[in-house]
Amino acid sequence: MAAKSSNTALLKKSLECHKQGLPSKKIVEELKNPEFKVSKSVIAEIIKKNN
Repeated sequence: MAAKSSNTALLKKSLECHKQGLPSKKIVEELKNPEFKVSKSVIAEIIKKNN
């Protein structure tokens, strides 16, 4: 999980979505594409570490 949560592009997009008020589930849906394969727990970890 550490590798995903330290991905700069993923980090930036996740926090951007969080600032817009999106819950973790919606952030995962927003980021689901071949580039980012993440789970709610990874998003939650990113938000927790960077909030």
